[in-house]
Amino acid sequence: TGLSAVDYRLTTPHLEPTTATTPAASGGAGPSALPTVETPLPITAPLTCYLPRGEATPLTPVPLLTKTSPAQISFACLAAPAHLNDQTLTLFAQLLHALPQSTLTLLAPEGSYRDRTQEFLTHNNIAPARIFFTLPQPGLAHFQLFHAIDISLDTFPNNAHHIALDSLFMGVPVITLTPPLSDPLPNPLSRTTHSHLTHLGLQDLSTTTPATFIETAKQLAADPQRLTYLRHNLRNRMRASPLMNPSQLARALESAYRHAWHTWCDQHPTPALS
Repeated sequence: TGLSAVDYRLTTPHLEPTTATTPAASGGAGPSALPTVETPLPITAPLTCYLPRGEATPLTPVPLLTKTSPAQISFACLAAPAHLNDQTLTLFAQLLHALPQSTLTLLAPEGSYRDRTQEFLTHNNIAPARIFFTLPQPGLAHFQLFHAIDISLDTFPNNAHHIALDSLFMGVPVITLTPPLSDPLPNPLSRTTHSHLTHLGLQDLSTTTPATFIETAKQLAADPQRLTYLRHNLRNRMRASPLMNPSQLARALESAYRHAWHTWCDQHPTPALS
């Protein structure tokens, strides 16, 4: 915030470097590589507590297995258009070249933005017939979009935070590009999907280079058995994880608040009564 009145910034070890993972027990919050005035206050639970927006639809078969030859893998990125920068679109184009039978669905309104996105991909030699656009949908219709998606692709440097969770809840795996914690200037917003995947035991879908992003997508696209398993098990795995455990998050926050309060008291001792 840049405001000295804000003492702390909640974080987790999955999002940025920190040496303290249990504030109440560690005696202090960890250092941060970010140039912020707030002291990072790491908590022991993910900062996200997921609850589907509205009633999610029942799970459906993997689209790849319902198509006739030639089988087309359906990639999608349903992040807000502002996330789709040139770096992200270039990586998506490279993936489509690596898998010539694949298609890509993007969230983009009709008009100049959609036209520019199509033009950018066409300039990268992606045939217009392989690109589909959809509009944001409310409630149930939003979750139905995932019925036609085999694999979701994440954006960078800022991840598609809530959309990634929606995708995972619908049984659609997400592949993300995650910078290492050793980056000189780590960006917590570029590691949110990595955090989600870590809590679900899917760290292999969190990649560190464009080349491994593409290779991971190719391997997953060639593994319909794993896609099917994830389709039918990710939702229950999420429900059993810290990502959908509000009590765990509440306890972690209470511990962090208690640590902050004790620190303040130590720094502002009450004068002795005469």
